Amino acid sequence: MRDKPTKLRRPSREYSRFIRRVFERDGWMCRVPWCKSRRNVTCHHILARARGGKDEIENGLTLCAGCHRLVEENKLEITRRDGCLIISELGTAGEAAGVPKKKRPIKAILA
Repeated sequence: MRDKPTKLRRPSREYSRFIRRVFERDGWMCRVPWCKSRRNVTCHHILARARGGKDEIENGLTLCAGCHRLVEENKLEITRRDGCLIISELGTAGEAAGVPKKKRPIKAILA
């Protein structure tokens, strides 16, 4: 038995507006301070929609494909605290022994 194909749907106007506003705010470039790439830039939710994140400009930022991959691989963490965007590099020391990853804050930028 074959699985039913996933039906693709067009993004809503509200979602398209959210993406456009995030891109415009971020200057159409990656927000990671050491990167600033303008190629292959996407809109990323700081708090994923699957975890209750909203399509609000405060919950979005632009990332290039490379930095987005680092986030997906849990090598880079992006959070928001007190109006600031916190970007942390996640170390791997002790990870194999079951010790939680260490966080090393890279940059806090006002958003």
